[in-house]
Amino acid sequence: MTKSLKPRRPTRSPEEIEESYQAVLAVAIEATEVYAQSIRHIYYLCSGEGVGGIEKDHGEDGTFYKRVQKILLDARRDGDLGWDKIIDPSRHSIDSSAKFASLKDYLKYASDHDWLETDLWLTQPIKPIIATEKDAIISMLKPVAAEYGVTVYPMKGNGSDTFIKDLASEVDDILLAGKHCHIFYLGDGDPCGLQIDSVPFIKDKEYPDELYGKVGGLLKKVFQNHGTFKYTRIGITPEDLYNPKYAKYVLPAHKPEHNFYAFYTWLGIPWGTYNGVPWGIDEAGELPSLGIDALPAEELIDRVTKAIQSILDPEAWAAAKDYQDGERAKFAKLIKKIG
Repeated sequence: MTKSLKPRRPTRSPEEIEESYQAVLAVAIEATEVYAQSIRHIYYLCSGEGVGGIEKDHGEDGTFYKRVQKILLDARRDGDLGWDKIIDPSRHSIDSSAKFASLKDYLKYASDHDWLETDLWLTQPIKPIIATEKDAIISMLKPVAAEYGVTVYPMKGNGSDTFIKDLASEVDDILLAGKHCHIFYLGDGDPCGLQIDSVPFIKDKEYPDELYGKVGGLLKKVFQNHGTFKYTRIGITPEDLYNPKYAKYVLPAHKPEHNFYAFYTWLGIPWGTYNGVPWGIDEAGELPSLGIDALPAEELIDRVTKAIQSILDPEAWAAAKDYQDGERAKFAKLIKKIG
């Protein structure tokens, strides 16, 4: 039996390749003017409008994503786009080199760069944790995390038990401090993406009788049951899937082998019908899906900022910031005396 082969796409001419390069580059330059963006976000922008011949990939096909990826790499190598404009979370180096010539040098640097940080959440009744499906989002959220003193956890797909235990440990520390904990999450809006946050934060087969998934189960069984947490997905939400602003980036959901019912109900569709028509797993391709990378960095930063601000006491926060500024001023005076 002869194996069927995928039809080959026609070879592009040098002129077409250059035209595609310039078109994608123009999109990238505009998109990264204020914030660095992920490769996948640039791909969404291009494929949504058909820029430079970039189309939407379907299923496991990543042809056009790889094309955008290569163009952005070439653009940075050729100096057409800054290296810092594209987020690449796939490689992390370990820097163990000496930074300071003396204790005095270290203290002066710490003072000049505001390294002295007090606990801004000390007088707050609720403390947040941010979790994301994608590692690339971590880089985008670093300034927000630093400003508000919160932890951001990258799930990187289905998080390991050790990773989830570490997250649960921080939740428990918050509870032991007499506070409530609120976890905010950013992830893909599709059947598989919904599974990634469901297991740790909503429901897990290892702890079928516990609310709040694997983290909730660990809090009860490992961390002596000091309480639980509140969980909110702030993106992708069902509203995002039907938002005209993102319509050009929406794809039909892959026909899932699991988690179909959860995705179905998450969209708010009564089980068994869709627009009055009987519904089953064979029609799953008609459901919409949207990747978290479709949202630009500024939108993700704004959502996380608003989520954090929604749970804090602004007066107590302002007082905590004033106290931190005062401690930093004392530190600076101390360094001057040493010097």
